[in-house]
Amino acid sequence: MSSTSPRKTRKRRSLKTPFQLHLLQGTDLGIMALLFLVPAFLGGRLGSGQVALFAAAGGMAICWLLYQCYEESPRYRLTRFEPLLILAAILILVQCSELPANVIASISPKIREILPLWQEGESATYSLGAWSTISLSPAATRQALPFLFAYGILFVVTAQRLAHVDDIEKVFRWMALAAMGMAAIGLAQYFVGNGKYLWTYQHPMISTDGSAKGTFTNGNHFAHFLMLGSGPLFWWFMKESVTDTDVKSRRSSRKEFQYQTQRPLLSAVLLGGLGLIVFAVLMGLTRGGAAALGISLTVCLCICWKRGYVSARMLGGLMAGGGLVVVGLLLYGMDQVSTNLDDWDVDRWIIWEANLNIAKDYPILGTGLGSHFQSYRSYLNTPLFESRFTHAESGYLQVLSETGLVGISLLGLAMLFPIYWCVRGLRYAENRQEVILFAALLGSFIANYLHAIVDFIWWVPACLTMLLLQGACACRLYQITSRRHRSDLKSEPAIYLPRVIVYGVTCLVVCLTTWMVRDAVGIWQGEKEFHAFQRLAMVNSEADDAMGERTPRTLEESYEDAGQVAASLTAEQRREYAQRQLVNQVSLLIHAANMNPHDAELQYRVAEGYLIYFEILQSHSDNPMSTSQIRDAVFASEFETKQELYEWLERAFGSNAQYLYAAHAHTKTAVRLCPLQGDAYLQLAKLAFLDGAGADSEEVCLQQAEQVRPYDADVIFERGRFEWSAGKYDDALTHWKSAFHQEIRTQKRVIRLLAGAVDPPKFVEFFEPDWPALRRIVKQYRLTGNEAALEAVLPLYAERAIKEAGREQNPDAVRDWMQAVSAFQELDQPLNAERCLVAALKRYGNDIQLHETYGKLLYSMNRMEEAEQELRWCLTFKPDDPDLRRRYELAQSKRLQGESNIRLTSGQPESPPQ
Repeated sequence: MSSTSPRKTRKRRSLKTPFQLHLLQGTDLGIMALLFLVPAFLGGRLGSGQVALFAAAGGMAICWLLYQCYEESPRYRLTRFEPLLILAAILILVQCSELPANVIASISPKIREILPLWQEGESATYSLGAWSTISLSPAATRQALPFLFAYGILFVVTAQRLAHVDDIEKVFRWMALAAMGMAAIGLAQYFVGNGKYLWTYQHPMISTDGSAKGTFTNGNHFAHFLMLGSGPLFWWFMKESVTDTDVKSRRSSRKEFQYQTQRPLLSAVLLGGLGLIVFAVLMGLTRGGAAALGISLTVCLCICWKRGYVSARMLGGLMAGGGLVVVGLLLYGMDQVSTNLDDWDVDRWIIWEANLNIAKDYPILGTGLGSHFQSYRSYLNTPLFESRFTHAESGYLQVLSETGLVGISLLGLAMLFPIYWCVRGLRYAENRQEVILFAALLGSFIANYLHAIVDFIWWVPACLTMLLLQGACACRLYQITSRRHRSDLKSEPAIYLPRVIVYGVTCLVVCLTTWMVRDAVGIWQGEKEFHAFQRLAMVNSEADDAMGERTPRTLEESYEDAGQVAASLTAEQRREYAQRQLVNQVSLLIHAANMNPHDAELQYRVAEGYLIYFEILQSHSDNPMSTSQIRDAVFASEFETKQELYEWLERAFGSNAQYLYAAHAHTKTAVRLCPLQGDAYLQLAKLAFLDGAGADSEEVCLQQAEQVRPYDADVIFERGRFEWSAGKYDDALTHWKSAFHQEIRTQKRVIRLLAGAVDPPKFVEFFEPDWPALRRIVKQYRLTGNEAALEAVLPLYAERAIKEAGREQNPDAVRDWMQAVSAFQELDQPLNAERCLVAALKRYGNDIQLHETYGKLLYSMNRMEEAEQELRWCLTFKPDDPDLRRRYELAQSKRLQGESNIRLTSGQPESPPQ
């Protein structure tokens, strides 16, 4: 049995064997890996970062347990934090465990309301069964368990490893070095980078350009990591700048330590490192990160000043470091930094409101840990907003929406522990070093809690890892200092365990670590395949003329764009090229899904790929029936069993039928993993007939999609298509108009579907497009060669372009003027085009593009002298442009020829009168 006191019959060893020392070193290596290795993989967010996190946490736990096996009296030092870790694990297990329907209805009645397709009953014409978990993304919630285990053991094992203040100081030095190294990497990548992480890894969607972000996905997480390391670095600087001499302050009775040092070079390096961190945070262009760093250092300085540990000379040194930071900002981007710090986004208010609404509907246990990426879309109604929120931009709101009041209560209790340890520890601290250690820790915790209001920084493994390590340091420092002052604490609170229990726990940790690492390796491999798919899709993507970015969202879009990329090929060659690209993309998705079968969105993408591939094969087969035609034929045939249906499909479509069934299987897997995917239900509406469902299954699936994605543009678009097929044309147009203004890619679908079929003036009048949408409409008419439609819509297009060009603070005003000029030229109205160019040149007189276009226009109007002047001006800036020089020489030649003709005419004698 375990005991809280050591066995009196045994004497504890004071000397360690070499193997025990190696085990302690292994534990230390695990801590170092958490600080230096995990952040290198995009802050631990990549699959490789998860492998590093789980391996490091499990490895340090195994080393420590083996070390305890060799102790005379194996013991576990209590931190009082263990009950919260256990309760958190229970919460996750409850969320992802299968529960009776009545229990789920009592805890989260909203689930029954939004998942009608998951209700069993005689009245249900088509059902997917009964939903049986509190979490609406149970696969993602289960994946949170390995993270909780890793975070728990790294906190607990670190608390066991830190036996003395010297051990805490050693970890502090590591944290300071990690922050300094990350700041150096971030600035180096920003100033001399190539857009790749560590100059080697190219993420398909993220670049290191734009701001300093180190090895993190954005500047906010980068800045938070540096903030957490700034406190330990401040402590290290203070430690190196003190002697044993103290003097009385003339201002008060406080003791004041003189700023002296035995190692001035190290102090200078540390002070420079602190300035480097401040500079890197500011170059990260993040308001929250800059504020968090300021709060952390302010708390440290205030506590040290109050205790008399900051002298005027030391303040002078810190101000000198701050001066260097200001000089750096003046040289590199002060305007950009100040502009960014003053610019508060509206996006946060949007996503905060959505999360508050989620919390109202799921108040007790939330929607499930890890479900935010899917759940918020049921509440966010933001027309033409293309961003996707991976997190809630607030740690507290995300915890509240995902875990309810139970989870936020556990979080509140967990946050009190470090504050209590630091505040109480400051009362017990006897010397300068302990006070500064507590000050650095308290500054980090307060800044972390405040920063979490505006960002979910706990979502980043590297940031949470350093925070938990600091929590373990605070716990141990409090225990060490409090034991000296409390007579009732003669020994540390600990449990002495029989060796057999330690052996059993070691075996358990080995098994759990093996399972976690193996699962993370699968996620890592699947992630590599998915990133390869994203890169291939980006190659085939079409740059949107209004956005200026390549943002493919679906395989269908990528397939369509692939046929446009190879425009120089014949129609047959383009089709073959697009088909090859699609096969490559689907193959990558299949491999990714096999490696990571618990990703709901990945399963849907695979299903989408199979269905598109089936449609392509069918369009070139002997029996070219589409999926919708096959579905109608099945409904008309009224097969009695699924086997009869399967045999008919095989006879009619041969091997192509396997892709239809594969799409169906992956679609159902996707909605089982997460029933909030509206797109998956839209696809299921096309394939439900394979389950033997009746003709009404399409509307049932569509209604389910509307429940979970009421504002999704694709869902609204498909509702319009359904209403059109039912003969409700006005309702269909109303839905399509709503979808048109909801999302850009769906807007393109509406344009492709209706722009050629509806009279252009009526189309524009009904859909009321804004300027970017009108540009897409004109682009579609140009692609289809619809001259009549262009002639009808270009006057409005030109008028709108002129209005947009005159808008204040329009960064693309020159482009809009050029659009108006192009429209008037297509309408064969050169005088109107000239008026636009003259107006544009009055405001942007040094723009080469405007001058060159004006010169070419004058040339086409046979005004050679003016054209020559404009083109000559352009040649001073573009002397090596052969086309421009050729046109200038032609204008000059024609002008001279015209002058010669005039002279010859004026010199001829008059004809004699007849």
